[in-house]
Amino acid sequence: MKKYALILLILFLTAGLFSCKKEKDYKPEITAFLQKWTISIRDLNYTDYKNMVKYVKSETQFNEKYRYYYPEQPVILDIKKYYDDGNILRFRLNVSFYGIDRAKKVKKSDINSILIVEKKGKEYKVDETIFIDNKYN
Repeated sequence: MKKYALILLILFLTAGLFSCKKEKDYKPEITAFLQKWTISIRDLNYTDYKNMVKYVKSETQFNEKYRYYYPEQPVILDIKKYYDDGNILRFRLNVSFYGIDRAKKVKKSDINSILIVEKKGKEYKVDETIFIDNKYN
């Protein structure tokens, strides 16, 4: 009897080891997405920009906000998936950017920001409502 219990225990443990699904690493995809987002801001390309943000600003607001500076070279410091309903994924990112002064074309400051990125199907959107950019000013 003990022999059968031991065999069953070993089977359950080995089945558990091989059935564990490894979590997908979204960091490379999200980094590429953030790079496109920052390029749209750098180039003041409102058409591309509005397709990448969850809550779209007017073109006037966009131009006003990014008239003097733009974020560049996003580096994800920390990423946490906090929502997954099988259709939509949401990630909380701690991201570092360079703040580039448009007039001087030089790095003005480092920006550490919290961003929310949402993935629905193959499409990503950034929620800029909490994008902390006050270090530019």
